[in-house]
Amino acid sequence: MNKRKILPILLILSLFLFISCVSGKKPLNAAAEPVKKKEAAASLAESTAVPAKKQAEKPAEETKVQTPSKEAEEKSNFTVTKELYDKTFEEIEFTIKKLNRIISDKDYEKWVGYLTDRYIAKRSDPDFLNRMSSSAILKRNNVQLKSLKDYFDYVVVPSRANARLDKIEMIDKTHVKAITIVNNTPIILYWLVKNEGQWEVGAR
Repeated sequence: MNKRKILPILLILSLFLFISCVSGKKPLNAAAEPVKKKEAAASLAESTAVPAKKQAEKPAEETKVQTPSKEAEEKSNFTVTKELYDKTFEEIEFTIKKLNRIISDKDYEKWVGYLTDRYIAKRSDPDFLNRMSSSAILKRNNVQLKSLKDYFDYVVVPSRANARLDKIEMIDKTHVKAITIVNNTPIILYWLVKNEGQWEVGAR
């Protein structure tokens, strides 16, 4: 074949192959763009995500109540029979249900009727009220306790309106700790004292 005829044919074939290769390749930018869009979308979702709500804060009274260490009075040889425990549990559960209603109704006068003189004296003490006022919740709400009535309104009502009795610890026949269980941790609801046949809220 004549060289003049071969050269144009080779030129056309080379041009055809070059165009085919170029058209078959995907541009780098085109492949990278969807990835960038996905990363941008993920970043936006993360930045605009609503943070999880914080756990509800415990009222000031409850944060102060912790399981105490064994004291000398609790190391006595007082024996609690099942019959005595069950009877006392029923009495105290009934008392706490009445206290729940009184506290839910915010009936201060009736509440005071269930308090021992010692409890009233300790919870009315200015030093105690100042210590309670420095708790994080009361401080944040600018609450300064000045009386037993303030203590009832701002501490007892928020923390004791729905008290649930889970178990009791009997020190003797007339002194009992009423306990609730929160997250597998025992929390003292009340230190109760039996006075003339009625269980009253006492203080240590």
